[in-house]
Amino acid sequence: MATEVVTGGPPALIDGNNLVVGLPVGNCAFDRCVSMGTCALTTDNAGGGGVPGTNGVRRCGAVSSSTVGWGGEPDRAIDGNPDGSWGAGSCTHTDGAGSYDVPGTHWWQVDLGSSQAVDSVNIYHRTDCCQQRLLGATVYVSTTADYTRTGRSCGPVDDHLGDPDETSCNGISGRFVTVEQTDMVVTICELEVMGMDSSNPFGPPPPPPGGNPFGPPPPPAGGRVQSTSTVIATDGIAGYTTYQLSVSLGPGALNIYTIFGDHEHGPLVLPAAYQVPAPFGGDIMGVNPQFFAINPVSQYDSWITVGITNGGAGQISSIGIPWSSWTASSGIRAENGAVFWMDPNAGPTSGSIIVGQLTVASGFSPLDIQMDAQGKSLYGLDDWDSELTFSVLGNPGSAAPTGGGH
Repeated sequence: MATEVVTGGPPALIDGNNLVVGLPVGNCAFDRCVSMGTCALTTDNAGGGGVPGTNGVRRCGAVSSSTVGWGGEPDRAIDGNPDGSWGAGSCTHTDGAGSYDVPGTHWWQVDLGSSQAVDSVNIYHRTDCCQQRLLGATVYVSTTADYTRTGRSCGPVDDHLGDPDETSCNGISGRFVTVEQTDMVVTICELEVMGMDSSNPFGPPPPPPGGNPFGPPPPPAGGRVQSTSTVIATDGIAGYTTYQLSVSLGPGALNIYTIFGDHEHGPLVLPAAYQVPAPFGGDIMGVNPQFFAINPVSQYDSWITVGITNGGAGQISSIGIPWSSWTASSGIRAENGAVFWMDPNAGPTSGSIIVGQLTVASGFSPLDIQMDAQGKSLYGLDDWDSELTFSVLGNPGSAAPTGGGH
């Protein structure tokens, strides 16, 4: 979408709900796959202009790129400075072939931290030269870091003279936003991810019905549950990364009382994950912290829950899930299984609600996680349900360091 070209200095940023504001930046380093040799390549400008070296996936806080060149770190794109002059030190730059796995493909990506409805992606191009570099690039919104599998295209970058160059996404929801270009480096001097109006993403409410002084209740929470995956430990178990999976309830949701999979919604699928044998490990409700001093690895056990993480006292049970087959070398699939509160009215109601912990072999491949959630709704509406999407990276081919399940 074309926008007016601004001259006479750096352009002003767009006012609005820019979802990248406040995201973590800095601490730039190559992904572990580079040192492991699984995504490493040599490029001519990896160490700066004219300085060849080992290159690969580069990460700076919430931002990453397929490679880095000429010192153009990926987090420059969200530093709040849209200055398009290279000398201002605020533009990104990939290098060489762009990607180890798909030569010729260059990409830049930001992790928004949770699923968001994206209105548009605004790109500020380089202005001292090379403004056309991103012409024909594609903007994706995806539920996982692997945008080639879970991404939806917003459309092409088509206005190299626009400052910014706006690509409309029309409310596509996802956690990751990626700009992909082929056979050309990616240079972004600033990027804004504009979210839908967070004050009322569903548009204006209908007028209050007659005789109801409180107006209509909000719609049920289905589709508005936000899911988040957080790394809480790296090499707590050597060669493994521990993720916690959590959800936040949207307006209209009273609580959450189950995690499940069935024939209507789809199976519950969990990847291979490290297991601590009983009595120190468990399949549901986490692990009692008092065990950590006796068996330190128990804090990295893998389990599913609905809010309770300390081992619990029988509040939660499960059915239809083949726990005995869940090991560090074998995942599980339940066509009709659930982890649930014995009293559905007692499920957690607010805050960041933990629904699982997975300790997986470290790697950079997206792991398959499928689960749905259900809970009570406010105002006497039908119980809500929602598909949960988590981004967890690991090595699906790794074997367990110790044997056995729980």
